[in-house]
Amino acid sequence: GGAPPRLPDRPSGAALKAAALGIVEAWAATAPGVLAAVRATAPADCTGYPIVDRDAAPARPRGVAFVGDAAHPMAPFKAQGANQALIDGVALARELGATDLAPAALRRNRGVEAALDAYWAAMLPRAKTKVDASRRAAALLHSPAALVAAEGQTRAFAAGRAAAEGETRPAS
Repeated sequence: GGAPPRLPDRPSGAALKAAALGIVEAWAATAPGVLAAVRATAPADCTGYPIVDRDAAPARPRGVAFVGDAAHPMAPFKAQGANQALIDGVALARELGATDLAPAALRRNRGVEAALDAYWAAMLPRAKTKVDASRRAAALLHSPAALVAAEGQTRAFAAGRAAAEGETRPAS
């Protein structure tokens, strides 16, 4: 239990392994395999990086389009970051492909700025739903409810059910 250890900005593999051990040692009764796996991991095999999560900026600079993490970084708890980046690329290409720079048959008599505005206006609400869902999943999966028995269900489903029922103790 307790808060995870505070790590330096660029922790070594040994510091990351020590932090992981500090977290999973409390799981020994319910997940001994996890503890054994962390203990057996070589520090050189440990890596870490910060997880960035923020709302998309409400406006974009003139002449600039952001896609993926540059537009809407999200925690990896709904597996949507790469998907949204790919969707952004397609959506941006479609908007730019209909500008006055496009072949005559595809043009919609509008400039690049109008296309960028249209892309941004469509991207923001789409990405916001994914950022919000990822943020909720990160909070849930880092809560005490995530330690309840999964009973053949996904960890997220079991944690969500436990949180809704007010159960936050690990299964014995």
